[in-house]
Amino acid sequence: MNNIAVIIPARGGSKGIPNKNLILIKNKPLIDYTIEFAKLLELEIFITSDDKNILERGKIHGVNNILRPDKLATDKSRIIDTLLHASEVINSKKASFNSLLILQPTFLIRDLDDIKNGIKLFENSDFESVVALTKMKEHPCECIQLSESTNDWKYLVQGPKGATNRQEFKDDFYFISGNFYIATINSLFKYKSYMHDKTGFFVSDDRYIVDIDYPQDLEFAETQIYRQKF
Repeated sequence: MNNIAVIIPARGGSKGIPNKNLILIKNKPLIDYTIEFAKLLELEIFITSDDKNILERGKIHGVNNILRPDKLATDKSRIIDTLLHASEVINSKKASFNSLLILQPTFLIRDLDDIKNGIKLFENSDFESVVALTKMKEHPCECIQLSESTNDWKYLVQGPKGATNRQEFKDDFYFISGNFYIATINSLFKYKSYMHDKTGFFVSDDRYIVDIDYPQDLEFAETQIYRQKF
């Protein structure tokens, strides 16, 4: 039986958008959207951050806080190391969680049924992790790799010979959306990754992902926030 804790990783620094996780969208800090969504799942929630203002948002919402060491909060820090640190902290206190549901605050709009169904897939299978996918909008047969020094180029994936329209391309290409990741703590320590031969995938039909990394993403977020259902 899986006992799942929600982990919201939210460091203070960001190159693309300073203080990104606290930036206001419709007068609400970005991280609040993920905290409020996570509370709908009725699971134990932990925020891991190096930033006292982000941790303060956790206190306001009544969720657990984990102070992240500075060495795990740089631009070069790996998320997996943050998760391993968080899992050690929560089980030193609670000693009962064997799996993590990771919700990144930059993924603004989620569907509750998607997350619940992803959890069901994880719990009713032998998978050690489940990763959320969506169909690729930019088909790899229409994308090229271009050399920086010459005009040499190649398609990322070569389409069928003689194909004249997109309908003739294979339709089995997916994008790791960042919507959610679920993994056993043991698998995170073992593989140091979500992706391995014990990974399952949950496919969402959401083609309009709001994932905030750059200033222009904020403008798009403002036009899409109406899709948030809570």
